Amino acid sequence: MARVQSLFTTEFLASGQTPEFYAFLKRVTEAKSKAARMKDYLIRLIHCFILGHNIDFGIIYAIMASQSGETAIERRVGYLACTLFLKDNDDLGIMLINTLQRDLKSINFLDRCAALNTICYLHHKEMQTTLLDFVIASMDFPKQIVRKKAALALFCMYQRSPDLMDRLEPFFRGVLVDKDQSVVFTGLTIWKEILCKDQEKVEHYEDLLSIFLQIMNQLMKNQKHRLFQYHGVPSPWAQVTCLQILNVYIKYGVGSQQELYQLTTECLSLVERKVDAAYAIILECIRLLNSMDTLFLESIISSEDRNPFQILNGFLLSTNHNLKYLGLLGLEKTDKNLWFEEWCNGLILVDAIEIAGDDNTLAFKALEILDHIINDFLILHTITPKLLKAIENNSGSIVQTKIAYWFMDKLNSYPFFFIIIRINIKSQNCVFFNS
Repeated sequence: MARVQSLFTTEFLASGQTPEFYAFLKRVTEAKSKAARMKDYLIRLIHCFILGHNIDFGIIYAIMASQSGETAIERRVGYLACTLFLKDNDDLGIMLINTLQRDLKSINFLDRCAALNTICYLHHKEMQTTLLDFVIASMDFPKQIVRKKAALALFCMYQRSPDLMDRLEPFFRGVLVDKDQSVVFTGLTIWKEILCKDQEKVEHYEDLLSIFLQIMNQLMKNQKHRLFQYHGVPSPWAQVTCLQILNVYIKYGVGSQQELYQLTTECLSLVERKVDAAYAIILECIRLLNSMDTLFLESIISSEDRNPFQILNGFLLSTNHNLKYLGLLGLEKTDKNLWFEEWCNGLILVDAIEIAGDDNTLAFKALEILDHIINDFLILHTITPKLLKAIENNSGSIVQTKIAYWFMDKLNSYPFFFIIIRINIKSQNCVFFNS
């Protein structure tokens, strides 16, 4: 209460706070023994925190709620407030350690989940040593939700102290072979972050490649529960994560390119006619293919009837801006030696610019790719009529300005062609260039 009284100073009154806010502070301090009411006040205090008010006086009440809440929901609100209010290595965080240990030993899975969630967001040097064994013990809990959150809590501890990897690695490996699919999917996310962060040690985890391939094959063959399907695509985000992991392996020369090529092309054939999340899988497949050796791809594509990059045609020819942009992203990632002939003349890129209208993102991406392929006079000559039309159609927009200046810059490389184009522009009375 003394803390509340100290707030009623001239400086605080001049801050513009309302009398209702003062009354609220007073009610918080008077609700020590009423857990249900304290929960309500803490929720309001979280709202004040979001609005930018100084709520340091409420930290102790958040800790008290997490310790002495009568129900699981009251304790969870206390934990939530603690994760928001406490800063890294805050001395008051030590007061939570015994409470976290108590809940991590609880047989109630809700208490364990609340404690594990809190560990993910609170960073205090004392927590690393005192809570690690309790989190590891939660990896054997019967409920899958607890095992999943325990794996994430261990991963957060690893991020704060990378030297723990030697001790935690067996548990991270165990997550990949867990009996529950959602825990396995969590393990995929964890290993993607580990491999991307420490790519120099990819060879050290070469033995895990077979497990990732097995998981990916199970996903493609729809051997997971139907609840994980999204618009007919089995576990799309898990597939994307798997493909990203395989991409890391192939970049460092780990694994068979032939095996990964077959898996990728099979994946493309399964999602070719699907929508929504399938588009993300297609883009990751294209990225994975382009991480392979170009000579290997050229040799294997020439010996097959079907080119896996042909799937981009449907996106590049689409009138939908989002789908066309996805096609441009795939085209940008693809080595030019693997392009189809109809892509090399630049007309498909100018088509994207022409239909872009006010969509700066689509127009600029097409222009960026076009800039990389313009290497001779013939391509510039081929795209000129459509490019002039695109400039005319986008009159008065930033797209017109960007395209026009880019076009003039390219024309400067071919003075004789520049004279011809200027004559044509004048005859067509193009306002931008004539000005």
